[in-house]
Amino acid sequence: MSKPDWYTFKTMPPAWRNHELWPAVDVSALEQDKQARFSRLSRGVKSYLSDGKLGAAAGDAGSSTSVLLHVVNRCIRPGPDQIGRLGWVGCIGGVRLGYKRTKETDGTKPTGKAGSFGKFLSDHPDAHAHLDELIRKGGGKGRVIVPNPKARVVARVFSEWCKSQGGMSQNQYPFNLELGGIRSIERYIKQFIQMDPRASLVWLGKDYAHHRPLGSGVKAFSLANVPGDVVAMDSCQRDCIGALKVLTPNGPQIVAVRRIWLHICVDEASRCILGYSVCINAQITASTVTDALKCLVNPWAPRKLEFSGVKYLPNAGLPVGTIQGLTGFRPAAIKCDNAMQHYARAYLEDARRRLGCALTWGPIGKWWHNAIVERVINMLQLHGFQMLPSSTGSSPTDPLKPDSVGQAINNCITEDDLLDFIDSLIANHNASPKTPNGGDSPNILLKNSLEGYRGVGPLLRPAVPSTLHSPPLGTSVITKKVGGSLKKGRVRNPYVELDELRYSSPDLIKRWELLGRNVIVHDNESDIRTIRIFEEGGAEIGLLNCLDSRWAKTKCTRRLRKTICAAIRKGKISPSAADLVVEYGHYLNDRAVQHALKTPKKISDDATKLAELVRQTGVVIDGQAPRKREQLTQLPPRPDMGNRAPLDWNKL
Repeated sequence: MSKPDWYTFKTMPPAWRNHELWPAVDVSALEQDKQARFSRLSRGVKSYLSDGKLGAAAGDAGSSTSVLLHVVNRCIRPGPDQIGRLGWVGCIGGVRLGYKRTKETDGTKPTGKAGSFGKFLSDHPDAHAHLDELIRKGGGKGRVIVPNPKARVVARVFSEWCKSQGGMSQNQYPFNLELGGIRSIERYIKQFIQMDPRASLVWLGKDYAHHRPLGSGVKAFSLANVPGDVVAMDSCQRDCIGALKVLTPNGPQIVAVRRIWLHICVDEASRCILGYSVCINAQITASTVTDALKCLVNPWAPRKLEFSGVKYLPNAGLPVGTIQGLTGFRPAAIKCDNAMQHYARAYLEDARRRLGCALTWGPIGKWWHNAIVERVINMLQLHGFQMLPSSTGSSPTDPLKPDSVGQAINNCITEDDLLDFIDSLIANHNASPKTPNGGDSPNILLKNSLEGYRGVGPLLRPAVPSTLHSPPLGTSVITKKVGGSLKKGRVRNPYVELDELRYSSPDLIKRWELLGRNVIVHDNESDIRTIRIFEEGGAEIGLLNCLDSRWAKTKCTRRLRKTICAAIRKGKISPSAADLVVEYGHYLNDRAVQHALKTPKKISDDATKLAELVRQTGVVIDGQAPRKREQLTQLPPRPDMGNRAPLDWNKL
């Protein structure tokens, strides 16, 4: 810094004189003589900035006026972030505060090039801008972004641009150096990618770009202060393979099925798993989310564990059904990610109204906004599923990844065993001590929270009353029209049609005045054999039964019934079967057996569908007796008169 550039008491802005706002320093690790020098100079700086008397301040500092003025200008230099002053570090001798070169960089001398690259960029703003853009593209030209960038490639492309379009000669910096300024460009790239998000995305990958805000010490406002404030939920596939035992005339056959999807709800304040649900489909559905939320209001019951080596710990289980006096857990808000199932109507509208809570979604790709539930899932993964012989490993590149499909078949780890394992693992999690809870288990912490301080418990959120448009959780609300006829020769009792099936009851067939009028249908999506209907005014009409005996015997979900109807239309199963759900199960069983005989060491999609059917309906498929398959033909599609396109009179 040259003397003409020095600031004095009169020329510096008044705000710079406020040394109380300067960053503090710690000189305890310095040598004694440097500490004494810092003490003298800082005393002189304070004196000069208070009254502007340079001579008296230099006397307090024990230095000349020029030295003190130089120290003052070091202290009032802009800080690293260009906000505020550099501060008291300017009084410490030997600390480099940055260097700005003033000499020219041209020439052939190999020494004396300090600060040359910085001066080169400041003298050539076009080259500076082109280098920044080149780093953002990893050395690519035009719109091309290099996936694996290298500093030498960037330096070579930048050198070519400077010679061809920058108008620079071979004698100019950095071409007059032996390596062409590669070392300076490498140092500049390291600094630039730390400051530029686009460059960090190319050079360090998406993980670094997403993780840049983490570990900075800045914390978001905590929404969960006490149990019941916020419940976080998430879905994931369990990294283990299960098997299904299908029955054949030659005996049982073990077939591998897809990995299980697990959806859990976690209370953020207590780390307690409030509910969970599983599905064995290729993708998780909205009904799986609803089943997990049902655990917040329905009591939990322990399973009859048959999987060897697992058992329930004392006080294990989900809170509702385990903690005495807790009849329902209704949070103030539910937090989730941007998965498609979290935008389904069953969750977006029905769950919000029926639990009486707010919904919030985290940013896309920012898993740390749901860090607590992610931590719980990771703990279940490491200490549970990855310890099974049929584990798929922590990742596809895991060198210790075992033969998961073969292990599942050889050890006969069935889906029922995995369900037992999941239930015991989650129940025992709630009964195990946790460090964030002060050593208490989540269930104990919730129990103490209910009892409250000195016997005065917290104010629990009341249950939302079930109304016409807000039925219990897991019930869909649909508007349908009552069908029937009173015409002579065509008398037909009143009925309601839902998904190609008709429903009626002794009470409905007496209500002829409802013909052609709309009614509100409440259907339990887990068992579609019966539905409940209401008048538009709100009065309940009653419970209706399915008129088709083929569907009235076995429990069936609405989604499964649509799948079976599609299979009937395609000629896969017989429409004349006594029980269509069982018939569809036999069809899947036969397909799974064929798959096991042809490719026994691969996952069977049909066995996966059969495992999900058995889990949902509880039906037992007997495949030991030989079954005669009749020849089926594909049925023509049902006419859809309501969606028929209008006639084009010009083509008639």
